[in-house]
Amino acid sequence: MRSDTEVSTFDIVLVGLGIIWNPGAEAIKLQRDFNVLSLADIPAAAGRVGCEICYVDLPPKVSGFATVIASKPHIVVNRAKSPQHQQYTLAHELGHQFLHLNPAPDPNQLGLPIKDIAEFQAHMFASTLMFVTTNDKEREDMVKQNPEAFIMPALAIFVTVVFVVIALLFYVCARLSQRQLPASIETK
Repeated sequence: MRSDTEVSTFDIVLVGLGIIWNPGAEAIKLQRDFNVLSLADIPAAAGRVGCEICYVDLPPKVSGFATVIASKPHIVVNRAKSPQHQQYTLAHELGHQFLHLNPAPDPNQLGLPIKDIAEFQAHMFASTLMFVTTNDKEREDMVKQNPEAFIMPALAIFVTVVFVVIALLFYVCARLSQRQLPASIETK
């Protein structure tokens, strides 16, 4: 959003909803464009978009990271983690490659902490990709290993409802403030 124009509540809601839901749309686009039909297809899709995947020993608290080395995107995954955790991490870091490390629209249009937005968006990308490429059993196992695969979409739904309610309140208040007072009230 440009600072030289007036920003409406509607603009803020649209930007907020884009921040929340665009990562899922990008994951579905990747799934469709690269025919990702299962978890096993995700590494191949990452390779087809130009990402090199490296499984290495990382500190226990680090699941992985995405970076660009010599103009080539890399996804580094902690090989000490469970296969389900590695798969989710790969999808999460692929989300960072798609959403944040390649030229992308400014995700900070609302002035929110960029790192928090980037992590949320990568989780939404990974969660969406996991949910469209897994069966019920795989999904259950994935959520057990990666609770954020359930928590982030639930949070997204909650925040969406809050955005819509706030937008409706602003709309109703604006409409009420525009009403003309009856002449009998104005004269008192």
